[in-house]
Amino acid sequence: MFIAEHSRCPLWGTVSGLTPSTAYTFTVKATDAAGNLSSASNTATVTTNSTGGSGGGDHVTADFTAGVTRLSATEASIYITPVTSALYVDVHYKISGGSQLNYRMTNNSGTWKQTVSGLSAGSSIEYWFTYEKSGPQYDSAHYTFVQ
Repeated sequence: MFIAEHSRCPLWGTVSGLTPSTAYTFTVKATDAAGNLSSASNTATVTTNSTGGSGGGDHVTADFTAGVTRLSATEASIYITPVTSALYVDVHYKISGGSQLNYRMTNNSGTWKQTVSGLSAGSSIEYWFTYEKSGPQYDSAHYTFVQ
């Protein structure tokens, strides 16, 4: 079962053992304190990276294309290009399991970017997005990039 983290819900999970360059569809169900199970959420379809290991490459969903570009030995750029123009995109990330950092991304012609500094070889960046899409706000799945 996959549980997507939401800024107001601290539960989340990781899906592992996926095949590179393969599309997967996910839904989420919630359980309340009494054990009642909700209906399934809308589906989210993602395609795994072709690289299979470093987290490099694009993450392509029905809503956006996102990923990380290595800029130098100590910097990387997280990016997201929504299919529908967004009023804002916030990125949330942790470097090598550290504290969560949250930033409003900078829009450059429809691609939103955030530079991450202070990296070293082997640093991992766990990142996810909160984005506006025609009014409602959505959270993405979590992704990982290794410098």
